[in-house]
Amino acid sequence: MQITRAKATALLNKGEMTLYNESRHNPIRGFTAAQLETRIKRARAARDRSRDLAKRQKLSSRASTGSKRGTSGSANQRSLDKAAILADILDRFEARLKEVKQAGREEARATAKKTSARKTAGSKKSARRSERREGRQAARQASKATPVAKKAVKKAAKKAAKNAAKKAAKKAAQKAVKKAASNTPRKSAAKKVTPRQALRSTRKLLEAKQEAARQPKPWEAPVAHGSQVGSDGFQSTEAARRAEELQAAESRMPAIHGSAGTRGRINQGKRDSKGGH
Repeated sequence: MQITRAKATALLNKGEMTLYNESRHNPIRGFTAAQLETRIKRARAARDRSRDLAKRQKLSSRASTGSKRGTSGSANQRSLDKAAILADILDRFEARLKEVKQAGREEARATAKKTSARKTAGSKKSARRSERREGRQAARQASKATPVAKKAVKKAAKKAAKNAAKKAAKKAAQKAVKKAASNTPRKSAAKKVTPRQALRSTRKLLEAKQEAARQPKPWEAPVAHGSQVGSDGFQSTEAARRAEELQAAESRMPAIHGSAGTRGRINQGKRDSKGGH
């Protein structure tokens, strides 16, 4: 049944209405466990009174209605509604009391944990204090001992210091070796070549060699020096001039200064005439 404030105001008296207001969401969160228990008692008593009234009205109306339940239309409905409202109020207070008790138990557990932790810390502190006291007593006894005992103590202390130094050096060396080993790059293991891979690579090399052999060589190209001759003729003016000189010499054309053959004959005649005298 949906309970509204208007309906509760029409059915409840002043004290019961106070319980209704206190059972709302915001006010009920501010009550302690003891306060909730007091309100639970009041709400339970009011609910029981309402239920007893509804039962009495039911019994008194059996004769007039002719039914076992004693209901006829809306007869006794107000008493039943009031009992339902008070039962709802009681349920709210009891649910809130459970939450408060659960929170209290959790808080008690947390407090117990803190207390045990403090006790443990205290016991540790006391143990440390006792160890310090024992160490001081041992130091005092050692200071009171004979010179021979003092020498033995010093010797043992020196030996312990040497052993500790050796252990520390050994650990440092091991760490250095590990660090160097971790920094050294590992050589990648050589991959094993299968016969099929070797045959495939050999075929590729052979095909590349055959393709290179099919290509024309640089000296077989039409233009060996990278420049194409525009038309038939001499490659340069110097070559053309030299060809003209050779053509003129072969054709015995008269020269301006005489031909080389004529000069040779004249010089030979002069030499001959000198030799005859």
